Amino acid sequence: MTNVKNNPLLHRREVEFRVESPSTPSRGEIRRSLAVLLKVDLGQVYVREIKTRTGTHESVGLAHVYDDAEEALRIEPQYVVERNQFKESEEAEAQ
Repeated sequence: MTNVKNNPLLHRREVEFRVESPSTPSRGEIRRSLAVLLKVDLGQVYVREIKTRTGTHESVGLAHVYDDAEEALRIEPQYVVERNQFKESEEAEAQ
């Protein structure tokens, strides 16, 4: 995590992060890691964007971490919620 900004109006923290990896990590991997680091439920974390810098093994991104999972579903756009849903292969890998 490179920067954490508290947004009390929307009941969330806006987390900027940096990941060094040989390939761009999946949203699922980042969500799980942030949930563990911040000690919150997975349903409270939504990855908004991930960008891999050209010619490097470094990815930067933004995630929103809500105080309540229901609040997250009310605020986050539907396309962001859909992008953060686990795919069947990631579900099997997580188990």
